[in-house]
Amino acid sequence: MLMGSGLVAFALASALKLGSDNIYPASKLYLLPTEPASTPSVKPEPRGELPVKARDPLFYVPRELVTELTAPEPVANETFRRVFLASPATLCAALGRYGISGAKMRHNPVLSDQWNCDSDLVAFGAPADGMLPSSLFVSLRGHRPDKVDYIRLKLNLNQPATAEDVKLAATNALKGLHGMLGWNLPDEVVNAIEQTKDAKASVFGADYNVFREWSETPRLNVIIKTEDSPSLPATDAFEGAISTLRPQPVAPRKPGPARLPPVDSEGILITEDPSAQR
Repeated sequence: MLMGSGLVAFALASALKLGSDNIYPASKLYLLPTEPASTPSVKPEPRGELPVKARDPLFYVPRELVTELTAPEPVANETFRRVFLASPATLCAALGRYGISGAKMRHNPVLSDQWNCDSDLVAFGAPADGMLPSSLFVSLRGHRPDKVDYIRLKLNLNQPATAEDVKLAATNALKGLHGMLGWNLPDEVVNAIEQTKDAKASVFGADYNVFREWSETPRLNVIIKTEDSPSLPATDAFEGAISTLRPQPVAPRKPGPARLPPVDSEGILITEDPSAQR
């Protein structure tokens, strides 16, 4: 029994020794927080969707054909042009309504393939102090019965007292003709007539030129020229490869006698319906 008690005492002493060796010094003790420290939450920045490159629908098309499709050359360098909504015979006959007398459709005595519509030299007032009266002359020309190629107004401003009357008559005649055609008279032309000065304008294939003559007496010319629209390629030009779309050569116009539209003795266009003649 004494041997057993000694073994127990030795075991307890050894346990106490080991326990005292494992105790940390006071200087090495640390205080642990009772709750974990909170850290600020950082939200991730939104990321935009990456763009998806579209597939090239012409990827398998030959590059030469792609060029023709995406950057084609014009088949014909054509722009909008003014068209005639009234026949030359109707325009010629209408000059009388604007005080321009004597206008009649005639064959051109020099050029057999053209027609003329020339008015009288309309006088404003009477000669005075050795000066001729101011006057106005109007001429229309063309080579087709449905189109006017050339319009000219000649203003002879011989007397200052009647010069403004001539300008007003010329402007009214031009506005009347343009109204029948469904056109607008350019402001540059109106201002040039009012101020007796030079001016030019181009509107949808119609070229306007106003210029003074070199003389002591003020004389003003107003000229309007219209261009023919170039012919488009024939229908068969649009068949086959795209690269073949090119303007076709146009045969030059052959000269011949002008075709005058039917008019009566007063210059009024003759139609099949008698009630539509006047």
